Amino acid sequence: MKKFILIIAFLISGCSEVINHNYPTYQDALENQLFERGWLPNILPESTTKIIVNNDLDLNASAGSFVIAKPDLTVFVSQLTLVNGKDSVFEYSSGRSVWRFTIEENGLVDYLLLANEETAVNRK
Repeated sequence: MKKFILIIAFLISGCSEVINHNYPTYQDALENQLFERGWLPNILPESTTKIIVNNDLDLNASAGSFVIAKPDLTVFVSQLTLVNGKDSVFEYSSGRSVWRFTIEENGLVDYLLLANEETAVNRK
C-alpha cells in the first residue's frame, strides 16, 4: 500500500505535465471520453461517482480514485485479478495498459494506470 501511495505522489508532484480533473458521475466521465481515450477502463459500472483523474501526459500514466456503489462492487471486482494474494489490491489489463486498484469496503477505489506495461499476468 505504501508503494502505491508513493507512486501516486510521484505522479502528482513530478516535473511532468499533470492534468487534474474531477467528474461527479460516470456519465460525466463518459462524455469527456475518459474510457475511449484509455484513461479509465471500460469496466466501471454506471454507478461510479466522485471520479478524480490525474493524468501525466509525459509519462502516459494516470492516478486517481472513484466510488462504486456497493451493489456493483462485486461485479467490478469479479473482472479483476488479485495481486499476490493481497486482499484489496487488484489489477486489470487491456491491450498494453495495466490498471492497479486498491479497493475499500465502502466502495472507494484508488487506481494507478501504467500504459504500455507488460500485462499483469507476465509481471506476477
